[in-house]
Amino acid sequence: MAEQLRADGAALEALENKRLMLMNARDEKLAEKKAVDKLVFDFLEADDNMNFVAQRAMLNRIVDLMSRDAARGV
Repeated sequence: MAEQLRADGAALEALENKRLMLMNARDEKLAEKKAVDKLVFDFLEADDNMNFVAQRAMLNRIVDLMSRDAARGV
């Protein structure tokens, strides 16, 4: 009985660790998506205002993001 209780406790702890890991991964992906969405919004706004210097800087940032994703294999 005590052994089963310890095994159940260990299994519960493993599941909690996995849940925390998945929550952290989700939060990181949401933060990255929010940053990309803002970058796209700012780019379109700069396009509307014909701010070509800002567009060039944003294009460089987009290329950096894409290069990082390609390096990670995403």
